[in-house]
Amino acid sequence: MGHRIEHLPFVERRLWYLAVTAGLGLLIGLWIMFGTAADRSEIAWIQAEWKAAMGHLRISLMRLIEALALAVAVTAPLSLAVRRLPRLEATITPLMLTALAVPWVLLSAALNMMIHLRLDGGQMVLFAAMGGGAWILGALAPRQQSIPARCRRMRYGMRTIVLMLIVAEMLALTQGLGSQIRFYTLYWSPALLFLYGGLSVAVIGGALVVGRFGGAGLVRGMERLAAPRD
Repeated sequence: MGHRIEHLPFVERRLWYLAVTAGLGLLIGLWIMFGTAADRSEIAWIQAEWKAAMGHLRISLMRLIEALALAVAVTAPLSLAVRRLPRLEATITPLMLTALAVPWVLLSAALNMMIHLRLDGGQMVLFAAMGGGAWILGALAPRQQSIPARCRRMRYGMRTIVLMLIVAEMLALTQGLGSQIRFYTLYWSPALLFLYGGLSVAVIGGALVVGRFGGAGLVRGMERLAAPRD
């Protein structure tokens, strides 16, 4: 079976791995959900934790909004300048390509696994803005790039930001949804794992929707601003 998967085209292999991962995640989620529904005490734990969960949700959302706003605030004017100034484009392009080659989510995980290199909340917002900003710059700055390719890179940028933040919360930060997933994995509580896992999935899904539609709007706006003027 593994031998046959290796000979599938890359796109089909990726879909296969995503399907397997999604299936396992769905089974685990259903198991936790039914276990929670069958035990009234677990539901009571969710009710007792709800207010605290909303606080952690607010913290995660603020980090996401701050990182995204910072990334756009820096990369949008820089991209417009690059589109207008060929010499600046020649300088920025090698740096941009280098940044696009960095595995930002894995780097976020690696840094936060090392005690002496762990980032606090503010530092992590800046770092996530760097990682996502690299993809946003790669979407907006190049002059010779198709609209679908620009939109795809915008989606990668949003996905990079939200995953970097969630990973950092799960590994090192003491507040936010990811930190509670880590806590209730160590001090096993299926009901509260279901609560915080569900909220995290909702945040990631919302971020991907914003990346798809908001990113496309930003790309179209940049195309109008950077269009040659007579």
